[in-house]
Amino acid sequence: MARLEAQHEFVWNILQEYLPEGTRLTSVIRTAQDQLDTIVKYARKEKFDFKQAPTLADKGTWLPALSYLRKKNYKIAEPGRSAHQKGLAFDLSGKNLKEIRQAVEKAQADGRLSIQKIITEWSNHCVHVEVTSAQTRNEMVFLEGMTISL
Repeated sequence: MARLEAQHEFVWNILQEYLPEGTRLTSVIRTAQDQLDTIVKYARKEKFDFKQAPTLADKGTWLPALSYLRKKNYKIAEPGRSAHQKGLAFDLSGKNLKEIRQAVEKAQADGRLSIQKIITEWSNHCVHVEVTSAQTRNEMVFLEGMTISL
């Protein structure tokens, strides 16, 4: 399972109440290096030919790979610009992405989650969810660090 901090665990527990059985949490927090590694992994899978080893310090070593992936309909942010780096994004994977998305939308409709964005990433086989807050009867958690007891 993905690396989680307390506020992410809170959101994951709420999501699990709605998600179809077998849904996996594949990513939450990613550093800029983790994001670059994700780009490299998918680019290699798609047979992209790197001219030199990609490094964060030299955008020219990985930007062509990112462009290549985006032309193949991958939804991937640049390192340093990902909602994962801010700890706001959850990638969910499982047998049926449509059911996963519907479950997330239901959690939002029920007022359990405040969601900024939901993207079904068919190429990555996941549903990317950007959550700003989550709520139970007794507690509300904002992913950018604040908890309020209700």
